[in-house]
Amino acid sequence: MKSLALCIFWLLSVVAWAESKVVPSDDNDDDAQPILNYFTHSDAEYGISLHKLTWYEAQLYCATQKYVLANIPSYSAQIALTQFIQGSGMNNLMLLTNEPIWVSGTNQGLARQYVWHSSGARFSYDNFLRTPNSANRCVAINGITGDWTDENCRDKHYFVCEKQTCPE
Repeated sequence: MKSLALCIFWLLSVVAWAESKVVPSDDNDDDAQPILNYFTHSDAEYGISLHKLTWYEAQLYCATQKYVLANIPSYSAQIALTQFIQGSGMNNLMLLTNEPIWVSGTNQGLARQYVWHSSGARFSYDNFLRTPNSANRCVAINGITGDWTDENCRDKHYFVCEKQTCPE
């Protein structure tokens, strides 16, 4: 009889737990601002968000906009990005100039091998300020200097997305 009562108590507890509602968070991270500013380089369209997210959140946010975190495959792509930020003349973008800005680079697969997460391609060009030496890091670019840094992927930074092109 005790086991029957215990089973009923457990079953009722599970039902009550399953029906409980999640209390909404006061955190405004879900209210990411839209990508505010666009530019193109070599037929690629980029967008910069003025909302700080983790690298993982930025990946997800870009995807909801049909973008991916940006690759910087060449020196000319990097120059286009930094010139856009520096030369925009917009006060909002000036916030970005001395802040790390997420791009899609990471070494989460292999500690010593950085790849562009958005394409899976290994780096053929890089501009790290200093040699990265830690595992499980994500790449950010400085809007003034163009230098790259390896950052903790869970830190919140601004980010740049690239329009995802689908082969036809």
